[in-house]
Amino acid sequence: MQTNESIKPGLDYIEENLKTIITVEELVNMAGYSVWHYHRMFTQTVGLPVAGYINKRRLDRAITEISDGRKVADVVMEYGFDTYAGFFTRRWLRMVSRHQRQSSLKQDRNILRV
Repeated sequence: MQTNESIKPGLDYIEENLKTIITVEELVNMAGYSVWHYHRMFTQTVGLPVAGYINKRRLDRAITEISDGRKVADVVMEYGFDTYAGFFTRRWLRMVSRHQRQSSLKQDRNILRV
């Protein structure tokens, strides 16, 4: 990911505030762009829309903390997941998506070998 300098403060802000509510308006004010333009630049640079990126980073950080031995209940609530189900559903969907991408890559490689 090549970072567009105008969204870098927003990315830093997201990382520092994953346990709080983050609005697009806060990020837009840092960059000085319209909401539409900021969304477009963010998605082009990061590869995900703003909300998707924030959710991904929260999920990644929560999984890391759980892996480090913290209690699931504490971590899930700290990162704004309303329930265990919400947390585990997102985690499950990510794992399935990752598996599907890897399977697809293996199939593509096998096709190339034929």
